[in-house]
Amino acid sequence: MHFKFRYGHAAPYWARLGKVAGSGVGLPLPSHEKFEAEIRPRHERKLAFWAHVNGTRRDRHDEESDLTP
Repeated sequence: MHFKFRYGHAAPYWARLGKVAGSGVGLPLPSHEKFEAEIRPRHERKLAFWAHVNGTRRDRHDEESDLTP
C-alpha cells in the first residue's frame, strides 16, 4: 500500500496536534503555525497529504464504510 492512502488517516491527527498545541498545555515546543511553516517546505511534494490537511481531498479509502467488512 502506498503512503498516500494513509494520508487521509494522518490528516485528522495533524488537526488534533494543532488543537493540543493551541490548548495552552505548556509544552516547550514551537507553536503549531511555526512548526507547520518549517515542515511544509521539507515535505512540499506530499501534495495528497496537504490536500487532506486543507480539507480539499477525500479518497474512497477515507470512508468509514471501507473499513467495515
